[in-house]
Amino acid sequence: MTKTEERKFNKVLDNDDYSQITGVNLDHVEYTLATFPSPKFCYRNLDESEKDEIILAVQKKLTQTGLPLSGINDPLRWEKGWGEILEKVKNDKISLEILRPQYFQHNTLRFRGNYIKVSEGSMEHVFFSTISRILFQRYLKGCQKIIEFGCGTGTNLVILHELFPKAKLIGCDWASPSQEILKIIATELKAKIDGARFNMLTLEGRENLTIDSGTAIITMHAMEQLGMSFNSLLEYFLENKPQIVFHIEPIFELYKPNQLFDKLAIKYHEKRNYLKGYLPTLKKLEGKGKIEILEVRRFFFGGLFHEPYSLVAWKVK
Repeated sequence: MTKTEERKFNKVLDNDDYSQITGVNLDHVEYTLATFPSPKFCYRNLDESEKDEIILAVQKKLTQTGLPLSGINDPLRWEKGWGEILEKVKNDKISLEILRPQYFQHNTLRFRGNYIKVSEGSMEHVFFSTISRILFQRYLKGCQKIIEFGCGTGTNLVILHELFPKAKLIGCDWASPSQEILKIIATELKAKIDGARFNMLTLEGRENLTIDSGTAIITMHAMEQLGMSFNSLLEYFLENKPQIVFHIEPIFELYKPNQLFDKLAIKYHEKRNYLKGYLPTLKKLEGKGKIEILEVRRFFFGGLFHEPYSLVAWKVK
C-alpha cells in the first residue's frame, strides 16, 4: 500500500479492537498476534453521500432474482468454485491468499453498525483469518482432533495447523475438489490434515468419520448453507458428544429488526435462505439440560450484504 493510500484509509484495527470484537482478553490477543502475525486491516468511514449510494445498491440487490438459495442439496456451484481454486493451488505455493474463496471480494463492508470502505477486496479475508487465530487459540487449544464441516478450500485448516501442529485435522466438504486441495496442503506443509466427502444436509459420508469426547467440531460460514435444514446435523453432533462445537456463522436472531442497517441484512439473509432457527434450538436444548452454551457473540462485522461473523460455542452435557 502506498503512503497516499495509507492516508486515505486512515483507520487500522489494532489489538484493542480485536479484543473488543472477539471478547478475548487483550493480553491473549497480543500474544496470539505477536506469535502469528496477520496483515493490517485498513479502512475508512464513508461520508453521507457514499452511505446513501451503498444503501441504494444493497436495496437494488434485494430486488434481484435468481440468487442462489441455501438449503438445497446441490453442490455443483461449489464443485466449480473450489475447482477453480484447485487449479491455482496446483500451480503455486500454498498460502492463505491462494486459498482465499472468490466471495471475499467487496471493498465496502459492514462494521459496528455502519458501512466502511477497505483498501482492497481481500480485507474481509484478513479480518476472518485474524479473528480465527484469536478464537481458535481461545477455544481449541489442547484439542487432539479437530473436524471442520464445510471446510471449502482449507484456509481454516491451514491456520489450525499453524497454531496446533500436533493436532489431527480433518476437513469435510461435499465438493470433491476440496479433498484434492487438502491433499496438496497436507503434502506441501507436512501437516496432519485429511479430507473427507461429507454432505451436511444428508449426512452422507458420516461412516468415514469418528467423533468422540476428545474431538472439537467447527463450522465457519458453512451451516449458513443449511437454511432451516440443520436438525439432522445437530442430532449427529449431539449423538457423538464432541468436546466442543464451535461456529462462526450468520446468526439471524442476533440482528435488530428495528434498525434499517440490520433490516437490509435480514432481508438479504432471508432472500438467500441462510441459517435460521439454529440459535433458538440450541437455547431450547440448553433449557432441557442437554447442552451448555459457552458463548454467543455478534462481531458487528460483515460483507456488503450481511454479517456471517457471529460466534456460537457449545458443548454436550
